[in-house]
Amino acid sequence: MIERMKKVTVFSESRRKHQLLLALREFGVVHISNMVQKSESVDKLERKNSEYENVVRAIEEYVDKKNKKEAKSLSDAEFTTLNANLNAALAEKDKLKDEIIALTQEKERILPFGDFDPVEVKKLEADGIPLYFYTIAKKELDKLSKDENVKYIRVAYSGKLFAIAAVGEPISAEVSATSFTLPKESLGSIEAKLLEKKEKLERIDEQFRNATAYLGVYKEHIAIENEKITFEKASATVADEDQIIYLSGYIPADKAEEFKAFCKKEVCAYLIDDPSDEDEPPTKVKNKGPINLIKPVFDMLGLIPGYREYDISLYFLLFLTLFFAMIIGDAGYGLIFVAIGALLNIKSKKCNTLNALIYVAGGATVIWGALTGTWFGSEWILKNVPILQKFVIPALTNFPELFGFDGQTTQDAMMKFCFQLGAIHIGLACGINIVSKIKNKDLSFVADLGWFIDTILLYIVTKHIITYFQKKVKRF
Repeated sequence: MIERMKKVTVFSESRRKHQLLLALREFGVVHISNMVQKSESVDKLERKNSEYENVVRAIEEYVDKKNKKEAKSLSDAEFTTLNANLNAALAEKDKLKDEIIALTQEKERILPFGDFDPVEVKKLEADGIPLYFYTIAKKELDKLSKDENVKYIRVAYSGKLFAIAAVGEPISAEVSATSFTLPKESLGSIEAKLLEKKEKLERIDEQFRNATAYLGVYKEHIAIENEKITFEKASATVADEDQIIYLSGYIPADKAEEFKAFCKKEVCAYLIDDPSDEDEPPTKVKNKGPINLIKPVFDMLGLIPGYREYDISLYFLLFLTLFFAMIIGDAGYGLIFVAIGALLNIKSKKCNTLNALIYVAGGATVIWGALTGTWFGSEWILKNVPILQKFVIPALTNFPELFGFDGQTTQDAMMKFCFQLGAIHIGLACGINIVSKIKNKDLSFVADLGWFIDTILLYIVTKHIITYFQKKVKRF
């Protein structure tokens, strides 16, 4: 359920600005609205936090899940030194990667010519014998060999083409040949530099592998910096009118009385009102009882509904459970999931929402598997344990012969069930939109009503078309 929010504005004397901000932060229920002005201190803190987050992302690439390093702690001075070293290493790593790419490309370019010293070629040019290098196809080389005015020599080349060095002057542009620019250094020198830079990169990699032990320290500092940023943003948000300051934000509606008591204690005036259409209140989802089981899934997906959106937690949980059970489809595997949930429960010594979700998903799989008569995919188990047959819905079973049905009948029944499920799924979404929009006096509910009617009609038409063709196939 999405909690209703109240918009609050607090008024106080400007001299109590710092004290009020500290009190609001300690109170912990005010969500500062998006009114932040430009602040040099906020920019500085955000740059610092961004720097920490960049290093954390780099460290996480080196985390070995099988052989995790033991977490270590650091003093503030040690952390500052570590952070400076890792940032320098990160910059050096990017530079080395670019250099390795450039050297590799140059190596591949000159590799077919072999290892030679470009300095020796330049000495010839200084002595009055300039050389111009080309790669050329055999057909073009044959034409060039017939031109007595062109002087060239064949040079070693391991590629598919031929390589030549024109002596004295470049060959005519009319000849189809690709000019080869001399490298600044020899192939051997480039390979030596590549090896050196790769070794440096490996040392940096090892530095980050060792830094995985300090990942927790980094995350603690990021949390601290986030608190500082929140406080500084709140400070920048406070508007100053002569000797009075005011701060605007949001609180959960059920905290209104508590907030009034807080304002009375802090000796400040306040205004509590409902958010307007132009406001963008934060979303606080609070599900009670079994519905809270869906929280681990939403956390994993990073999903949270908007403040004015409908909370689909209950429907999401119901359909996710059903679809999971249908996809696994085996009561035996469902029991394994339940056993895994029990082991996690015993290990953690408490049943958290994740454990409970595993129980529900596993239990639903057991029920679906029992209804379809599927126990580890074995017909033998269902046939030789008669009590299991009592739970089976014959029209949906995976072993129809045991119940006097043919495979086509059960397949048609399962298809019909899936179509009905799909129609309910889409129809429910349309129905939720219709009810929600009517409450908000939004005339676009008419469009959703149209889609709802379309869904029903399409289901009926599709059902009749499939039934018709099934009859035709049976007759055939």
